[in-house]
Amino acid sequence: MAEENRGTMDVNWVNARWSCAPQNALPSLAEAVEADVNSVNELQRRGVKFNVIKTDLPQAFVVTRQRNLAGFLENVSVVFRLSDNLITVRRVISGFEPPFLSAVAGLDEEDGECRFTVDGQNLKPWQLRWKALEDLFFGF
Repeated sequence: MAEENRGTMDVNWVNARWSCAPQNALPSLAEAVEADVNSVNELQRRGVKFNVIKTDLPQAFVVTRQRNLAGFLENVSVVFRLSDNLITVRRVISGFEPPFLSAVAGLDEEDGECRFTVDGQNLKPWQLRWKALEDLFFGF
């Protein structure tokens, strides 16, 4: 049955593969992250603001959390960056960038959709964003 369904799917695998190349997947990921940031900002949590910052380099973007802690402005960031053939994600706290995760983009052979392999797990784009941003959005 799965073989039968796969044969009837109208997937342009060449375009799908090109869209899933890391240099092309990063801008799509950035658009989806912007939507996530808009959603979390709609929660209107007092004293907390999230932003997406496009860098001068087309291979990176940053998601920031600014929080007022009794007069002290806390800044925490998550940096998404194209590095070789990987999309790397790093948390930046006070200028320190500990390694967080590296994602390899690839085409899923079942549905022709872009997936990201992280630590041996095959993640959909929303799952990669969740893994990268959950702590920034909710871990405080």
